[in-house]
Amino acid sequence: MKRDLDLCREIMLQVEEADGPIYDSELETCASEAAKRYHIELLESRGFIDAAISKSDDGAAFKARIDGLTWDGRDFLDSVRDSRVWRNVRRAIRDSVGTATFDVVRSVASAVAVEMAKSCIVQK
Repeated sequence: MKRDLDLCREIMLQVEEADGPIYDSELETCASEAAKRYHIELLESRGFIDAAISKSDDGAAFKARIDGLTWDGRDFLDSVRDSRVWRNVRRAIRDSVGTATFDVVRSVASAVAVEMAKSCIVQK
């Protein structure tokens, strides 16, 4: 299964909004249950979320509870939260390299945000 950064962002936004732990089955997305669990595993392994993932004997995740975002998860989400920034980041990556790591996405998001902020500065 391929990593879907849109789904990662969507999951993290919902985790942030939750009043407490949230289960994979409660996430509102059009992704399959397997895709949600896979991306929860990715986010947990990257240290972006605190999660308890139940696995079957063959190692496949069958249930996941997300307890919240970590400091790094909050930093990443802050860099891609704004939908205008996210749209521009996705376009920049798609038009240049096609895919990117979380670190590249965060770096591009920072650059996009800086440029957007600079365009709002009124020169006197």
